[in-house]
Amino acid sequence: MSHSIHYYKSNVQPYLLYNYRQDAKTIIIARIAYLKTNPVRPIPTLELQVGGKTIPHEPKYAAKWSSLARKRKAGLLLILLYYIADKHGLDMTSTLAQRLLEGWLGHSISNKLLIKAFGQTGRTAEDKTKDLDQLDELIGLYKNYAFDILQRDKRKMKLIKETLWNELNPENKHLA
Repeated sequence: MSHSIHYYKSNVQPYLLYNYRQDAKTIIIARIAYLKTNPVRPIPTLELQVGGKTIPHEPKYAAKWSSLARKRKAGLLLILLYYIADKHGLDMTSTLAQRLLEGWLGHSISNKLLIKAFGQTGRTAEDKTKDLDQLDELIGLYKNYAFDILQRDKRKMKLIKETLWNELNPENKHLA
């Protein structure tokens, strides 16, 4: 069993679409309850927000969705890293994972999450992975794939959100 699959089973469970669906349902139920007591109003202008005449609620709602999307993206990328580590027999470290993600997407995910997933107690910089020399090859092999799976996943998340909203609040579809 490779190091990565071992750590997948013991340390970090990726945030799956199943988890996204559960959390999305919670947000939508809370939103429906909120809308029953607070009619929809236009988002206040910047002048009103700065002047302190009103407190905008819509950005808080959008932030909840943004947080779920980031968690899901990180979960999907962890799955990809686990898969690649297993397929290529890599000694995946948080540094290698971070560099792969930066090569594929131009940015990484939480370093704390990568350390939790791939860090090893007692490992030092002197004991770094020998697989860093495969970095450019792995970036080239999986760059388009990483982008494609993220785009597919965005569409799936949107469909989940819309489906749940329509199931839970069919009379107000336009308020999603």
